[in-house]
Amino acid sequence: MNLRNVHQILIVAAASLAALFALRSFVMFARGDGALTLGLALASAAFGVAMTVYLRRFRAKLKAADAVKKLATPASPVE
Repeated sequence: MNLRNVHQILIVAAASLAALFALRSFVMFARGDGALTLGLALASAAFGVAMTVYLRRFRAKLKAADAVKKLATPASPVE
């Protein structure tokens, strides 16, 4: 497993954790906790969205880098 795959797994884990924390905070706010809980929910939801956007851009960058690498690699001669 290379570093790129590990990086993507960690990004997905961070986004998932942020989503779960946002859900938990929204539930706690709905049960009567203070405005701080709502702020935590919104902040963690924003972080989850940011991680998702970052993952999409990271994958696009990897795809572009692989395409350039393929173009730069000389073709093997056919015998």
